[in-house]
Amino acid sequence: MSNYHIQLHELGFTLPQALSADDLPQLFADFFNLPGIDPDTIRQPKGRNGYFELYTLKGEHGADLISVCIRGAGNLQGTSHVLLHGEALETGKLDVVAIASDIIMKSGWGTSAHLALDDHNNLLPWQEIKDCCAYAAYSDRLITRLCKPSKDRKSGEMKDNPPTLLIEEGETIYLGKRKSDTSICIYNRRGPIRVELRLSDRGQVTGLLQRIAAGDDIGPIAAGLLHHNLAFVQAGRRRKDRRPICQWWVDFLGNAEKQTLSRHREVNHRSPWYAPADPVTRLEKKLRGELVGKYSLETKGMLENLVAEFSIEYQ
Repeated sequence: MSNYHIQLHELGFTLPQALSADDLPQLFADFFNLPGIDPDTIRQPKGRNGYFELYTLKGEHGADLISVCIRGAGNLQGTSHVLLHGEALETGKLDVVAIASDIIMKSGWGTSAHLALDDHNNLLPWQEIKDCCAYAAYSDRLITRLCKPSKDRKSGEMKDNPPTLLIEEGETIYLGKRKSDTSICIYNRRGPIRVELRLSDRGQVTGLLQRIAAGDDIGPIAAGLLHHNLAFVQAGRRRKDRRPICQWWVDFLGNAEKQTLSRHREVNHRSPWYAPADPVTRLEKKLRGELVGKYSLETKGMLENLVAEFSIEYQ
């Protein structure tokens, strides 16, 4: 028996269909078993995220449940985007397996997924988690790729990426940048402590949807992904990768084996207007990024030598 309750807390996906307002009642009926939705009653004043029109079904207390964006611009032309908010998924009334199957069957692709694990057995010590994530301790007490130093795009300098603690109605710890492909937030608000893995890489989310559609249990997948991305280790003088993992973290994850999701998407789960960048463009982008920071002079010198050699060859 698992030591957590697992659920999807957000799910975003895109369909390669240019839906109109007239198509929305059928969409709500087919995907969410919600017949009789009148688009005029849920239309919002303006669009969002590159789409001209936004429709949002709200709950009785005003919380967003399901949002649909249509009439995309630019690369979003011919597509429609759907976002299932946490309030809708937590009701338990949506058939996630059926929704995932419909997305995959219609050649759609995932864009975001939040996997929430709730500690109903009170195994996670909140104060110790905060201590492990403190600025002076996180590099010694956490094994994770999410807090690795990253390069500043403007200066080229490597900057630390420590966990962030926010205090509002409760306390929330963020590991990894909130807009990155993978991040984790742990929060202690109402009820049990929640550990939430957030994915926004389209390949990974699409792979997750494929596994759910195939009937795989979401619990072991979520725990395995969390196990792969984060470990709390005991304090000590030895290298942290040689120290034991905190027993409360082992107990919480149970027997979950580490799992990963591929970032690759098949062609039929990409936008019909997708065009991969050619190798020259990719190389140019990479070199432009290297023209700032620690090795900028070396990169500039290498490019100048190449230009000189090509100039002599073609004279």
